[in-house]
Amino acid sequence: MLHAGYRERRRLERDLHDGAQQRLVSLGVALRVAQRHLDDGTVDGPLDQSVAESECRRA
Repeated sequence: MLHAGYRERRRLERDLHDGAQQRLVSLGVALRVAQRHLDDGTVDGPLDQSVAESECRRA
C-alpha cells in the first residue's frame, strides 16, 4: 500500500512537471511571435493569445 502511494505521487509529480514545462515553452514561443510583430503594429493578437495561454486552465 505504501509503495502504491509513492508510485502515484511520483506519477502526479511527473504529470505536473511535464504539463507546466510544455505550457511555458508554448508561452515562450507565443511571446517570441508577438515580439516579432512589434514593428508592424499587429502585436495585439499575439499578445492576447499569450495572455490567454498564461491563464490557469483546469482539466
